[in-house]
Amino acid sequence: MQEIPKVPRLGSLLATQFVASFLVLSPVAQSASTPFASKEMRTLDRATIDRITRLLEERIECVMRDQGSPGATLRSVTISTDDAVVRVDISKSYLPANVDYVGAELEDRLTALQNIVLGVIENALGYRVSQVLFLFDGRPLEFYYPNDFATQARSARKSEATR
Repeated sequence: MQEIPKVPRLGSLLATQFVASFLVLSPVAQSASTPFASKEMRTLDRATIDRITRLLEERIECVMRDQGSPGATLRSVTISTDDAVVRVDISKSYLPANVDYVGAELEDRLTALQNIVLGVIENALGYRVSQVLFLFDGRPLEFYYPNDFATQARSARKSEATR
């Protein structure tokens, strides 16, 4: 009986790539060599910021396509090294139509995008991010869902008043 030569299958190739990307992005895998998010963003030079921005744009656009956001486009990704804030500006068509509150679906979609940003900057590169801010046609989420955020602002004012 003749032995069949072993040829790597596409599935095992994809699994290998997945494991390799996990090791690059995983804080557990990196903890032995690089302290998790220990570097200040102020130390980044312009060329590095541009490379990180392009990488984030590619990954965010890919996730948006996978999420099935018809007509939604990524307008820009901006990294502010002074305050360690990453601003992700998406077209407002990304927001669910005919919904006047922030629902679980939108929260899940934004969390997936936020995880991309944190995965690249904090986990893979080791830089601290203080906030990932999402804008929609240049305006914050509060602009589109003022009732949701008015309640939060009132409860925050109440808790400050009782201190």
